[in-house]
Amino acid sequence: MMRVRKKISILGRINGKIFLQYIFSLANQHAISGWTKSRIGFVEIEAEGAISSIIEFICIIHDFSKQLSFSVEIRFHDVKVLNSVDFRIIENDSTINKESLLTNNMVIYS
Repeated sequence: MMRVRKKISILGRINGKIFLQYIFSLANQHAISGWTKSRIGFVEIEAEGAISSIIEFICIIHDFSKQLSFSVEIRFHDVKVLNSVDFRIIENDSTINKESLLTNNMVIYS
């Protein structure tokens, strides 16, 4: 099983707290590790797991975010696999791993 890690940004007007809880639950259902954080104007996620799980995770987030906002843009790219074991909601920037290696860009517009 090949593991991948994606940095995902969801841009648009979304209720951050509800959305973060949904992402946390969805990540646990799909055996995805990493983190999520709400920022002004967007939600940021780093998700790591089996490639099929990550693809499904991104597709479900895309569909759910469209229900919460009329205009949503999702951007994602590969970052270095860290072999993390849990998924968490980050409250402040001091706990985010800053190491990211940009390899592929992808944007989904809704």
